[in-house]
Amino acid sequence: MSAAATSVPTASNMAPVQSRARMSLADVSVVALFAVIAALATSHHERWSDEAQAWLLARDSGIGEMFVRWMPYEGSPMLWHLVLKAAQALHLPYASISWISVVLMIAGTWVWVRCAPFPRVIRYTFPFTYFILYQYTVVARSYALLPVLLFTAAYLYCRERTPVWPFTLVLILLANATFHGTMMALAFATLHLLRTLRGWSALDSDTRARFVTAALVFALCIGLLYMGLRPPDDSKGWHEYNETTLERVERSLNALVGAISGVEGLTAAIIAFAVVLSVELGNALALVLFVVPIAAFIGFVFGGSYHHGTVLLAFTAAMWVGWDKLAKGRQLSVTAQKVQRVLGILVMTAVAIQVYWSCCSVYNDWRKPYSGSLAAMEYLKKMGADKQKIYSYHFHSVAILAYFDHNIFANQVYNGGKSFWIQSTGNLLDYVLPTVERDQPDWIILPHGIRGNIMPEARYISACGYSDAVRFTGQRFYKDGVLQPETYFIYHRLPGALSTSEARAKCAAAWQVLYKRRRIDYAHMPSATGP
Repeated sequence: MSAAATSVPTASNMAPVQSRARMSLADVSVVALFAVIAALATSHHERWSDEAQAWLLARDSGIGEMFVRWMPYEGSPMLWHLVLKAAQALHLPYASISWISVVLMIAGTWVWVRCAPFPRVIRYTFPFTYFILYQYTVVARSYALLPVLLFTAAYLYCRERTPVWPFTLVLILLANATFHGTMMALAFATLHLLRTLRGWSALDSDTRARFVTAALVFALCIGLLYMGLRPPDDSKGWHEYNETTLERVERSLNALVGAISGVEGLTAAIIAFAVVLSVELGNALALVLFVVPIAAFIGFVFGGSYHHGTVLLAFTAAMWVGWDKLAKGRQLSVTAQKVQRVLGILVMTAVAIQVYWSCCSVYNDWRKPYSGSLAAMEYLKKMGADKQKIYSYHFHSVAILAYFDHNIFANQVYNGGKSFWIQSTGNLLDYVLPTVERDQPDWIILPHGIRGNIMPEARYISACGYSDAVRFTGQRFYKDGVLQPETYFIYHRLPGALSTSEARAKCAAAWQVLYKRRRIDYAHMPSATGP
């Protein structure tokens, strides 16, 4: 894999190619290799809370309820949840979410290898880059829908005559995959609209009618999607960063760098040469429409490191549209040919870096747990804790709940006993630890994820008469390192806890220390002055 990634582009192997009538043995071998690596990596992956949240939301709510009530809090279209709903209707287990992701990404790889107009060296190595092989395959989320839909849309758009209804259907599905997919679908729709309008006079009445009808259907779907994704006032899922405009621009640029190579100079060179080549091919608008909105959204509205891969996919789609013109015989000037060769070398350098990231993440995920939730679940079952009174806090608790067919956490009754987490400011489960002294649950689970230092909470729990924590460690591997932990601390109530006035005083004192440390957080509680 690494050897292929570092092949030096030459005049011959950088020549664009048209879609092949049938796949060669080499094509099939690449797809098969991708499938084998993806399957092996997935078999050792522990699913984390984001994966669990989608599964639980699909399991514990109806389709209409999801669309009207819950998706605005998720900030994402619901196509992925419908796929999971279908799997659950077939009585497939929670583990099937990972294999659904693998199958979708194998399909995306097949479309890429079969249809992409890029040179063989790029077609054969791109599937093994980090976001394709690991982040959007092994980690099962809605982003697994993007490659197969995006690449199919690119293939249909670049045909001599774009089939109106198949193209429209794919764009609608792409728009409903993720919000980033929505922006990519709008980019394709804009390009197709402009191209059609330029040749409008040459179209017959039937073709015009099909185009107008399809355009109206697509616009209606986008309108419904917008209505369904408008965040409620109490949503925590969508937010603006409390940063200056310059800092947000920097965040957008970081998304570009993180998506392509992780090296600022190399990424800048790739983008610069891609712009020059796109201008030569008359494809600059596509580059702007695909890349700029997504990078800006990540920087100015909402986005994490794992969203950077959507920028890479958008960049790839834009270059697909331009490279297809070369595959169809478009001639380049001598200068543009040199730009193309240099761009090829730069791209393969970035691919080599990404393949290295893939190797690191797959290796780490094979050796160490991605999430501590699986081990925590096994421990709870072993101890019979799932039949006792358990309190658990924070969003990351859903990663444990996905392994049970009902909500086993006695304190999570705010949602009618449903297991998924509501991303609402009205959800106070992050900050209701004072109820520990009053209710004295048998077990307490304290996840350690995005929030950071949990020592104040841990000291309070210990002071309330609970044993030292049993820890189940998880690490969310990202590229060649770790992005964040997903570790679970499980506490068991000791016999006779809080049975004396001295013990209760110690617990109350620990709460006051915790309250001072988390004053801003606990100020949201209806009664935040003490237990």
